[in-house]
Amino acid sequence: MSSDETSPQLTGGQGEADDHADKGENNAAPAKKGGQAEIWADWAQIAGTFIAAIAVIVAITVAIQGQEALKTSNQTAERQSEDSQLSTTLTEIG
Repeated sequence: MSSDETSPQLTGGQGEADDHADKGENNAAPAKKGGQAEIWADWAQIAGTFIAAIAVIVAITVAIQGQEALKTSNQTAERQSEDSQLSTTLTEIG
């Protein structure tokens, strides 16, 4: 090379990479996962989400059953109260 010839310089990641980017090419390496630990972490997160969803469903079911039990208990107490009033009335009548 003589002193009046200049060699192309790539600065700041520009140059050939920009030429490919202009053409819509992507030569970047795909992102790799961190290996087995990442896979286990992903599965642990999925399992945790699944368990949380099941816990919500169980909580709703328990709340509904509790409400039904309370309703039944109140109906039973009301019936007993009515029976008691009827018994008292019949006793008074004689």
